[in-house]
Amino acid sequence: AVTDSAYLSVHYIDVGQADCMLLECNGKYAIIDGGYDTTGFAVVEYLRDHGVEWIELMVATHPHGDHTNGLISFVDLANWYFRTSEPQVYLPDISLVTGMKAWLTGSESGDLRDGIGLHVYEAGVIYDDGFVKVTAIATQHCHHAHAFLFEAEGKKLLFTGDFLHHSTVAGEY
Repeated sequence: AVTDSAYLSVHYIDVGQADCMLLECNGKYAIIDGGYDTTGFAVVEYLRDHGVEWIELMVATHPHGDHTNGLISFVDLANWYFRTSEPQVYLPDISLVTGMKAWLTGSESGDLRDGIGLHVYEAGVIYDDGFVKVTAIATQHCHHAHAFLFEAEGKKLLFTGDFLHHSTVAGEY
C-alpha cells in the first residue's frame, strides 16, 4: 500500500511465459505489458493483494499477444474490481485500440466506461503528469515495438519488452 514518502519501485508480476510489470511511484501505478489473455485475473489478484486500487497508466511495448492480450482482459476485469480507476491505456497500433474497444464494448463504435482512455502512441513523450514522465523509444524488435523510459524521483528506468539491438537505445539514454 501507499506511504506518505516519495519512492519508486518495480514489481515483476508472475504471468508465466509472458511479461507484466507494475511500476509504483509516489502512490501512482502503471502497468507495462499485460501477459496473455488468461493472465488478467492473476494481475488483478496481485494488485488487490498489494493494496492497489487505482491504475493510472497502462502501456504495451509491442503488438505481440504475450504483451498485449492480458491488458485487454485486465481492463475488462478492472470494470468490476477497480470501478473508480480510470486507466489510460497506450497501445502501439490503431488495430490494437479498435480491437480492445470492440472486446470491451461489443463493437468498435461502442462507448467505454467514463474515464478509461485508449490511445495510440508513437515515439516520444507519451505521458507527463509532473511526477512521472514516460517516453516511448522505437526499437527494432518488430513493427510498432518500443522501449519505455520512465523518469520519476530523479531516477530513470528503461523497460525494453522483447527487444533486439539494445545498443540502439541504451546509448541514447
